[in-house]
Amino acid sequence: MQQAETARDCHAAYREGRESASHGTDRQGDRAQERFQDRVQDSLARKNAPEIEPRIETKDTKPVKPEIRVASPKHLSKISPEFGARLEHLKPQQKIRAVVMLETDRSEGGGGPGSPMPPAPARRQTPEERQAAIARIRTAAQRSLEEIRPILEAFHANLLASSPDAVGAVPVEIDAAGIPALAQSNRVRTILEDQEIHTIDGSRVRRSRPLPFSR
Repeated sequence: MQQAETARDCHAAYREGRESASHGTDRQGDRAQERFQDRVQDSLARKNAPEIEPRIETKDTKPVKPEIRVASPKHLSKISPEFGARLEHLKPQQKIRAVVMLETDRSEGGGGPGSPMPPAPARRQTPEERQAAIARIRTAAQRSLEEIRPILEAFHANLLASSPDAVGAVPVEIDAAGIPALAQSNRVRTILEDQEIHTIDGSRVRRSRPLPFSR
């Protein structure tokens, strides 16, 4: 369709130029030739322009905005959306309390950070076996804690517990900017906000006092 229109325009412009040149002066012929070239260029421009389908809107139709999804960095999945939104409103050096869940090399084959949890034992563990499992978790979590020591020191962190607990968690008080930095470490599983706990009568549970992060 566009090719046919372009051919017709070019032919009409050429015919007009020939007729003007044959009945007029050389100057008129030059002007006719210029008009011919302009029309040819306009026709070619229309030919190369992308076709846009007309959009028919009625009173019942509403323009639909395209859905834009922004992929979050992988490490941000370690921080809950609520905690992340709160961090955005804090100054970088503002202190905040968080519970850092440390990597404990959970796979049976020693698969390392990010490995799936081992399957549940087929039988109930004895007290001795449970204590041995807890000891292994604490030891592995302590190694992870030592590996993230440079991050904790860089963001002026204080420990709120002397060592990781039985599930590999340790509460810390740290600069707000340190939370995303911790989340980037493969020795950190997830980070939870350490919120105050209130009893039924409204009184607050006493929170741990910060401990200097040092040996």
